[in-house]
Amino acid sequence: MKKSIGLAVIMFFALVLNLDAKYRGHGVEINYFYETLEPYGDWVELGADNYAWRPDDVGRNWSPYSEGRWVWSNDGWYWDSYEPFGWATYHYGRWYNDRYYGWVWTPGDEWAPAWVEWRYDNNYVGWAPLPPYAQFNTNYGIQFTTRWNSHYSNWKFVKYNRFTERYVTNHCVENHFVNRFFGKTKHITNYKYEGRRIVNRGINRSIIEKRGRIKIHTMRMNNVSNIRNRNLRGADNGSVRVFRPMQVEDRNSNGNSSHSFNKTANTLLLREKIKNGRENNQREKDYSKSKNTVENRKMSPKKSSSLSTRKNVKRNKSSRQINEKSKNASRQYGNSKRNSVQTKEKNKSIKSSNRKETKSNKRSVSKMNKSEIDKNKDRSSRISNSTRKRNGH
Repeated sequence: MKKSIGLAVIMFFALVLNLDAKYRGHGVEINYFYETLEPYGDWVELGADNYAWRPDDVGRNWSPYSEGRWVWSNDGWYWDSYEPFGWATYHYGRWYNDRYYGWVWTPGDEWAPAWVEWRYDNNYVGWAPLPPYAQFNTNYGIQFTTRWNSHYSNWKFVKYNRFTERYVTNHCVENHFVNRFFGKTKHITNYKYEGRRIVNRGINRSIIEKRGRIKIHTMRMNNVSNIRNRNLRGADNGSVRVFRPMQVEDRNSNGNSSHSFNKTANTLLLREKIKNGRENNQREKDYSKSKNTVENRKMSPKKSSSLSTRKNVKRNKSSRQINEKSKNASRQYGNSKRNSVQTKEKNKSIKSSNRKETKSNKRSVSKMNKSEIDKNKDRSSRISNSTRKRNGH
């Protein structure tokens, strides 16, 4: 009895450890990608024994998860790509926007309906490719090995009623408009492990149906054994054809037999540090050069005999002359104003003095007239008295 209990405990722990390991039910040998994707792009070396794939014949503003549509399946949100390499690059591995190469894809051996992160608000729903720093754990879902914030330019946003459109990229919002509401959106990944498969639930289907006022049907996923049998424009008969190579022999013995996202993530971080260091050094050099040139100009301004310095001297002279002319004109204008004010004041004083003189003259005239009248009265009285005496009065 004790032996049976011990065996049951051992089997239980073995099952738990197996579930915590990577799911390889849809696993594929990494080297299979090197041969099948070579016609559609180039393999670039990011570091020692670490390669990434870059697509050819894409536009300048191209980005992953743009040429296709979103459909709801039993595995959650499935990206139905219209590109010939989409069966691999959107269901295995991760994407990274490199400064030098642009968008590059790093292989992986786990299949999912789509490897994206989600953002949403009341009006828009958006998605962006998961970077190599994002790893899937059967117990916790997506975990980031480093602090990660995808730039808003890496995201695609549409309104809810356009989310399931056949050509969803035609309805995506421009990047300059995304920057207005990006900081207010909520972030979610929502990957789960159900029935020995990875499921991408993302944003709840009922939320999209309610806010977009649309009805979303579940698509059947029909597995095909050949890449050529996969439709590139999505069938409208309620199903999509999915190519998932289960077991593929190693066709390239010289290639790598395994791939690690940790290795890729570390390589990309190292590349970022090197590039940032180079940029900082260049900035310091430019700053020191500009500083030295300024100091040299301060120390020896007369020694510069180039055409540019001569032109600057001429310009300075002409500007000084113009300034002096303007100053003289302003002075003359000020003097004329002052003179006009002074003349006005003088005229006022003259008028007031004239008024005073006229008043005084009037007064003197009136006094003289009074005295003459009095004299005349006296004379007339005297004459009248003398006439009276003569008449014998």
